[in-house]
Amino acid sequence: MRRQAYLAGALAFIFLLCGCGGQAGAAERQQGTVDAETEANTVETTVDAAESAADAAELTMSEAESAADALESAALTAEITGGMQMKIRVKAGETAIDYVLNDSQAARDLYEQLPLTLEVENFSTNEKVFYPPEELDVRDAPMADAGLGTLAYYAPWGDVVMFYDAFGRGSGLYELGEAVSGEEMIEMLSGTIEVSAVEAEE
Repeated sequence: MRRQAYLAGALAFIFLLCGCGGQAGAAERQQGTVDAETEANTVETTVDAAESAADAAELTMSEAESAADALESAALTAEITGGMQMKIRVKAGETAIDYVLNDSQAARDLYEQLPLTLEVENFSTNEKVFYPPEELDVRDAPMADAGLGTLAYYAPWGDVVMFYDAFGRGSGLYELGEAVSGEEMIEMLSGTIEVSAVEAEE
């Protein structure tokens, strides 16, 4: 009888130990899961921070490239014009309109093709247009908000537009410059026109 009681007590003690071990193992597994989740969250946060830093660096590089392009554009204009503004004259008979061009590549392209003798055409109720022999590069040209005196380039058709009334904005319409004299005469242009560079002393 005592032997049976001893065996029963031993079995109970073993069972108790196994139970505690099982609970301890479960606790360890649970803690391991928590640690893994914490580590995963830390890695995700680090990745997000790295991506944000990369985006910021890319933006800074883009700004630097834009600034470099602007400096290059200004340098090219200075080289072409000797540091003076690019100024052109559109003339038909006694009618003459003077324009000051901006620093865009498109404006330089037009300036480098001068002098030109070609036909001016009417378009709509507020434009006179002409077609330079070569296309203009509009990569850095500002979009036009055209009105009286605006000189613009309509890239889809390859024509230079002289506005003599309000227009506004349009897809593919880029600003080349503004009239500084004779803008009230634009509407009177007809037939053959001469487009030439205006020298500084003029």
